[in-house]
Amino acid sequence: MTRTALLRSTLVVLLAVASAAQAPVAASATDTAACTATEAELAWDLGTSEFSASGGATQEGTVLRLTGGAGVIDPVGPVGSIAFEATVEFISDAGVATVLTNPTLVLAEESGQLLADLEPEGTALVAQAPLASVDLRAGAISEDGEAITATAVDATTERATDAVAFWSADPGELDYTITAECPPVESTVTPSGAPDAAGDDGGDGSGIWIGLGVGAAALIVVVLLTAGSIARRRRDAASVDAHTAPEPEGLPGEGRSGR
Repeated sequence: MTRTALLRSTLVVLLAVASAAQAPVAASATDTAACTATEAELAWDLGTSEFSASGGATQEGTVLRLTGGAGVIDPVGPVGSIAFEATVEFISDAGVATVLTNPTLVLAEESGQLLADLEPEGTALVAQAPLASVDLRAGAISEDGEAITATAVDATTERATDAVAFWSADPGELDYTITAECPPVESTVTPSGAPDAAGDDGGDGSGIWIGLGVGAAALIVVVLLTAGSIARRRRDAASVDAHTAPEPEGLPGEGRSGR
C-alpha cells in the first residue's frame, strides 16, 4: 500500500470513529419513565376463608385472587400503582359487616402497600384506606424488548396499624405478576460522555475532547495528503524537464581537432 493510500484509509477510519461517537444509542424498556400495565393479577392469602368475592375477584380457600388490574409502573425501582375492580365482603374483627372495593397495589421500590375503599356498615366510605404493608425485596423485573414483567412470589404482608377495618386473622403471603408496555425514548438518550441537549457532557468533558482530537487528526491527514500531492507533482515536473532539455553543443575547439 502506498503512503497516499494509507493516509486516505486512515482518514476514512477517523471519520467513521467521529460518526460513531455521535450516533444515538437505542433505548431499552428500562430507559422509560412510565410503562402502562396490559395485564396484572394478584393473589393474597387473607388468613381466613370468611369472606366473599365478586367482580374482578375470586376466592380460593383463604386466598383472594384479583385479575384485570390497570395502572402504570416505572421499572426503575420499581414504583407505580395497579388498581383492580373488585368487591370483597367480610366481617371485621370488631364484628361489623364491611365492604371492600377497588383494591390497589402500590409499589415503592423495596416496599409496598395494599389500599382499598372501605365501608363498614353504618359508616361513611373511606377512600383508599391502608390495609397492609408489603415486603417487595424479593420482587423482580424482566425485560423483553419494549415490554417488562414485574413479579413477586411469597412477599410477606403485615396488617396496617391504622387500618379502618380488618378481618380477625393475620394476612399471609402475596404474589403478583404485572406485564406492561413501555414506549421507547430514543430522542432523550445520549452516548456516555457525549453532550446532551443542554450541553452537559457528563461532567468530565471527554466527549468534547474526543471530538476535538478526531478533528485535529483528520486535519493532519488532509495536510499530509496535500503535501504529498504537491511533492509528487514537483518530482513529475522535474523528471519531464530532465528528459526534454536540449543536448549541449560541443566545446570550443572540438571541431578543429579533427582537422
